[in-house]
Amino acid sequence: MEIGRHGFLTGYIVSHCLRSEICCLSYLCLLLCSSDRAVASGYAFISVDYRLLPPTTGFELLEDIHNLFHFLENRINNKISAEGRKDRLDLDNIGVAGSSAGGLCAYLAGVHARPKPKAVLSLYGMGGDFFVSYPLNYIFALFPDTVSSSKTPHYLTPKTKPFFKGRELLDILDFQDYLYPNSNTLPSISQSSLTYYGTEYHIPGYPSNPRMLLARLYLQLGSYLDYYTGKHDPSVSKPLQDTLGKDHSTKVALAKARLSPKEQSLFPQLYASEFPPSFFIHGSEDTAVPVTESHYISNVIQVCGVQAVLKVCEGMEHSFDYEADADKKWSDTFDNAFEFLDRYLRSA
Repeated sequence: MEIGRHGFLTGYIVSHCLRSEICCLSYLCLLLCSSDRAVASGYAFISVDYRLLPPTTGFELLEDIHNLFHFLENRINNKISAEGRKDRLDLDNIGVAGSSAGGLCAYLAGVHARPKPKAVLSLYGMGGDFFVSYPLNYIFALFPDTVSSSKTPHYLTPKTKPFFKGRELLDILDFQDYLYPNSNTLPSISQSSLTYYGTEYHIPGYPSNPRMLLARLYLQLGSYLDYYTGKHDPSVSKPLQDTLGKDHSTKVALAKARLSPKEQSLFPQLYASEFPPSFFIHGSEDTAVPVTESHYISNVIQVCGVQAVLKVCEGMEHSFDYEADADKKWSDTFDNAFEFLDRYLRSA
């Protein structure tokens, strides 16, 4: 593929780094990468691996993002020249994209990276609202027998009943190596294989690599943000419970009062005005990353004067783009996403 004037840096971090798992490329990413018009338009696609949580925290993740952009700014075009090519990556026209935890990487890059990305594409990205609660009627509509409280905080409180796609709660005794403080002794890695049990297991096809279940485990324990920030003792999650159910300005004020400036850098919603133009795609029935996260972040950045588009795919759960007919069923949405990116990456 020729590298033209419109460099497109994809943030489809195939490691899904904050979810502590490795996934194949999101189908939407493949659609964009293989699109004839994308290739013809001179886009270059770069897929990046980041260190995995745990033992990595969001601070090392942000460091990886800064290192990536330093490489792009200072070395990539020299490497292209050294290969005898005349192409150049246009560093003034870079976009970032990601799905699930890769969406969080895209958000962090969008607000912190320099050169600053021109656009963000998020596919059910997490981190749009780390203080999110499911409204009662939303949860009841999905799983009528699973919850009893008026709001179910997603990241900040322990779960006592099934919450993720109606699946059983995990047994923490199966994950002792991945729980604090043992988790701090794990080796730092950027890849971990997708492995599954065979038909002889009592749940055929169940993940056999514990890392594939860590995001669900930390959400279940209500300690996801402890692992994300590396703050366990004292926990960062408990003081932030006061943010639940509050309006945006109150959430921001409470979070800033409870987080150090360094910790605040890991919460993209506290940097709403710094977002570049952003396109969000989210399934309405997502139980891994609530659709309310994308509703929230798209609204608050628009209030700050940033262009934002949210497309909600009705009836869809997390990772719906992996379904065999996703490209046909949601082709208009995927086309809209590409057109949005193309508009802002060509605007200069």
